[in-house]
Amino acid sequence: MPLGPFNAKNFGSTISPWVITPEALEPFKVALPKQDPELLPYLHDKDLSCYNVDLKVKLKSAKMDEYHELATSNLKYLYYSVA
Repeated sequence: MPLGPFNAKNFGSTISPWVITPEALEPFKVALPKQDPELLPYLHDKDLSCYNVDLKVKLKSAKMDEYHELATSNLKYLYYSVA
């Protein structure tokens, strides 16, 4: 079995606990807010939706004992859909 660029992503990976399927996110699906200004035609998406998922940005340096919260938001406030 050769280990090359084609097998690198499925061998001993630590990303799998962070991968979530679209089916698992379905209960959190919400409509996007009105897009103003409206998107150009080639950017239109048939499914203008996103997910109600809280987002936080935290910072911790080597000299800090605790995380410092910089920002909070929600994925449902995106201007563009995830697709």
